[in-house]
Amino acid sequence: MDLEPQWFRSIEFIIECVKNSLLMTLNSKNLDVLYDEAKRKKFHIHDHSMDTLCALEQNSVVYICDH
Repeated sequence: MDLEPQWFRSIEFIIECVKNSLLMTLNSKNLDVLYDEAKRKKFHIHDHSMDTLCALEQNSVVYICDH
């Protein structure tokens, strides 16, 4: 997904975009069990605010998790 950083309105929106991309990939690969599990997850980002995310260098890694 190639979106310009200014298009991301909030951390929740970023998480929603990543989750949707994950779900589409799992669905396209017919990974139904993983798709169902990922669909139920409540993902979040640790240790970052919107300001720190916007200040990261391009191609930086940010982990999105659900404990």
